[in-house]
Amino acid sequence: MKLSDVKKSALNRFRPAAFIDRDGTINYDTNYVNRPDQLKLLPGAAAGIQLLNQNNILTVAASNQSGVARGYLTLKTLELIHRKLVRLLPVSGWPWRRKKIWG
Repeated sequence: MKLSDVKKSALNRFRPAAFIDRDGTINYDTNYVNRPDQLKLLPGAAAGIQLLNQNNILTVAASNQSGVARGYLTLKTLELIHRKLVRLLPVSGWPWRRKKIWG
């Protein structure tokens, strides 16, 4: 295999991506969403994610959940909030994959 083959192979795998903050972009930012019932989608959020995915743009949600470290909610509650988010976005076609980055 030549280096040029590796470069061509890698280029074929590149795909545009949109990194979207959760609070204030996908859902209303209510200071700290610390219960599932507080999570409300912003108008057009699901449709926007659907449009990105229909155009083969990888959609990545990023969120700094400092409320866990501050004791406003537990990891279990955060998981319940994220499960609700998944339920609210089925029409978007979002292939939800959660990367756990905490302990």
